[in-house]
Amino acid sequence: MDAALLLAALVASAGFVLINGMLDAPHAFAPPVRTRALTPRAAVTLSAALTAAGVLMATGLMPAVLVSFEVPPGRSGLVLILAAALGAAAWGAVAHWRRMPSSSTHALLSSVLGASLAAGVIGHPTLWAKPGLLLVSIIVPLLVGPWLGFALAWLVANAVTFVRRGAAAGTVNRNSRLNQSVMSGLFAMAHGLQDGQRAYLLFTGAFIASGAAITPAGHWALTLTAAALLGGGASLGSWRVARTLTHRMTRLDPASGSVGSATAAALLAAGMMVNLPLSSAQVSTASLLGAAEATPFHHTSWRTVLTILLFWLITPVGAAFLGGFFYLTASALVF
Repeated sequence: MDAALLLAALVASAGFVLINGMLDAPHAFAPPVRTRALTPRAAVTLSAALTAAGVLMATGLMPAVLVSFEVPPGRSGLVLILAAALGAAAWGAVAHWRRMPSSSTHALLSSVLGASLAAGVIGHPTLWAKPGLLLVSIIVPLLVGPWLGFALAWLVANAVTFVRRGAAAGTVNRNSRLNQSVMSGLFAMAHGLQDGQRAYLLFTGAFIASGAAITPAGHWALTLTAAALLGGGASLGSWRVARTLTHRMTRLDPASGSVGSATAAALLAAGMMVNLPLSSAQVSTASLLGAAEATPFHHTSWRTVLTILLFWLITPVGAAFLGGFFYLTASALVF
């Protein structure tokens, strides 16, 4: 039974990582495709390759993630990992269905919280998390990330417009497309650096709950698996979400697309430096919107923007509910 539970937890975790890559990849490839900086095939391929590379670059950081959590041993821990992965993956499927650029990190952490709360309600061991994790990992990034991305992108876009006011339009567009290609690649790499650690946490948590030790060879195997799954998910990028970002929400020109991608990549890098897990989806969405709003002929659908904001607000609640639901359901079958 425990071996079957471990396998189920690993499969569910792999499913979540694939969906994570699929949902977040549009933030890297959609802007350069919209502004014709890259062809769709080139943009998706670049996004997938650099996302996987980012995961591999994070290999030295991954063991440090484990100090923030302590998974209960035995079946309780395996069921908790299974339920958390299923809940986060299910919420990701909802986001894809609704064409919403949603935070996979917030969905995963909320699903873990929901599963752990459900475990406590029925008297099972719960997951231990570092004090303040909910505040630092969900509430603060939700309150700070989008607004910071919007404001910074708006300011940078206005500054760039002022500096380039005498340049020929063709020169500006050509340079912007080149810059956007580079910045989109850096964003994809930053996404891999950040979300690869979440994938590693799920896989490692399942093995720890089963009583297995993680050897150096096992560490590399899990890292390579996370890179393959996250990069593979990126190669399946959700064009439904991509269309929301660059058509339904706003329209991008090469200059605004370049500034939006650069701002998002810079904020993700800064967040990792100060250990603030900003949502790549939220930061990217807000940065693209802020850059587009700074252009003279912006076309923003505020109805779509409000819908996205509402989806962000209900993500912690919805994912936590799903995590708790899957824990209670799996517990009824296992215990």
